[in-house]
Amino acid sequence: KITILKMLSLPITIRKQQRYTLDIDYDDVCLLMRYLTSNRPFLKTFDVYLKQLAAVFQSEAGTNIRSKAMKCLCTVVEADPTILARNDIKSCVKVGLTDKSVSVREAAIDLIGRYIVHKQLLILQYYDVLCERSIDTGKNHEIHC
Repeated sequence: KITILKMLSLPITIRKQQRYTLDIDYDDVCLLMRYLTSNRPFLKTFDVYLKQLAAVFQSEAGTNIRSKAMKCLCTVVEADPTILARNDIKSCVKVGLTDKSVSVREAAIDLIGRYIVHKQLLILQYYDVLCERSIDTGKNHEIHC
């Protein structure tokens, strides 16, 4: 029997020539899934798309576009909450929390509120941002908090 790590480290020509019986546990399955998805075209361009989305918050885009961009970011984070730990995403959320539009601020609060309670590291990373924004006087903001 061969482990998944050992098999993946073999050249592809050798892997194709032989049949293997694998000892696979949950961690191995996760590793295999990461390996398989890392070769997909979308994953290779994911950072480009995420940076384009983040650029909306640094631009002079309209309120509706900024609000939709924040909701789109929510969808991305729903698929992978660890994205919130990235500095560029933290900057987007911080900009969203200080946006002049209540709908953008609400979307940013919704984004943070859904995921930071599950990850201790995210609580520590976003604590200062949340403290700064706790003084927001918008009616909808107070309801969400």
